[in-house]
Amino acid sequence: MLGYMRSYSTVATFTTGAKLFEVSQFVIRPLPMIFFPISAGLIVHQNWKQAKNLFQKLLLVTGAFGIIVTILVLITADLLVSIIFGEAYFETTQIVRVLFLSVPFLFMGVICLFYSNAEHIERKAMWVLVAGVLGNIILNIFGIYYFGIVGPAWATVISQTFITVSLIYLNFHHLQVGKNQAELKAMPMLLLEE
Repeated sequence: MLGYMRSYSTVATFTTGAKLFEVSQFVIRPLPMIFFPISAGLIVHQNWKQAKNLFQKLLLVTGAFGIIVTILVLITADLLVSIIFGEAYFETTQIVRVLFLSVPFLFMGVICLFYSNAEHIERKAMWVLVAGVLGNIILNIFGIYYFGIVGPAWATVISQTFITVSLIYLNFHHLQVGKNQAELKAMPMLLLEE
C-alpha cells in the first residue's frame, strides 16, 4: 500500500525500520512457553484468583520491560540505525522511534494472547485481532495519505494499542466471570456445612 500511494524507496525505508521492530519480539517469545502451562493449569483447576494474579504480574513485568526497551531505543535510535543499516538509512530512524512506542503493548499483547488460549476464548480474541487488522488497514490509508512514511508506523502503534487494551479487558472479564461462577458453585456447599 505504501509503494502504491508513495514511492518504492519509502517502502524500503519503512521495511528497514520494521525489521528492527520485529527483532524486539524475540525478547518476549519464550514467556508463553514457560507460563502457558502454568496459567492453563490454574484455569483448568479453577484457581481463578491465582490465574488473575499471575496475569496481572506478567502484564506488569512485560509492560515495564517494554517501556524500558522503548526508552532505550528512543535514545539510541540514531546510533542503532547507523550501526545496523548504515548512514544511507538515516530516515529509518523516525520510523523506528514511532514503531517502538508500541513495544510495551506488543509485549503485553503476547501475554494476552496466550492467556486467551489458556482460557479457551480464542474465538473472542480472534475477533479483536480482526478488528485491529481492519482498523490498521484503514489507518494506513489515511496515515500514508496525510503523514507519508510515518503514517503506517502510527497506524501500527494505534492498532497494537487497541488490540492489547481490548485483550486485557477480555481476559480480565473472563477471569472475573470464572471466579464468580466458581464462588456460586461453592455457595451451596457452604450452606450445607452450616
